[in-house]
Amino acid sequence: MSSTLITVADAMITAIATGSFGVPLTVERKYYFVRDRGDGDTGIYVSLICAAPRRRERITRKHSNEVLLIDVVVERKLPAASTLSDYDDLMDLTEAIADSIDGSTFAELAVCGKITPAAEYSIEHASDDKFVAAFTAELTTVRAIS
Repeated sequence: MSSTLITVADAMITAIATGSFGVPLTVERKYYFVRDRGDGDTGIYVSLICAAPRRRERITRKHSNEVLLIDVVVERKLPAASTLSDYDDLMDLTEAIADSIDGSTFAELAVCGKITPAAEYSIEHASDDKFVAAFTAELTTVRAIS
């Protein structure tokens, strides 16, 4: 049986992969950020990084919340002749993915209630020819305690 985090991340992958974003995407679940995909690879990758442990909070004597954090990273190696417009299109895509996740329920287990920037990916991995933007989706479950 998969953990709640894996089940929810896999449901998010399905939702993003089947979303109508107008461009082909490769969506994958990872435990780390893939820094280099190869020189000739210019595909758009959406990586869900699930390395963060969950946080559990008791809300009543018989119920608790589990808070899951999943980083969503959008990346693409751009050709040398890229323009600012190429980067703008990828930022728009990143925002559209975040909007599609925000407020959604995944695997009938968790609701995404908060989206926050995850700038560390962009700062550390972006370059003149590589677009990287990321956000953290905070998802909450409610569980009965026996």
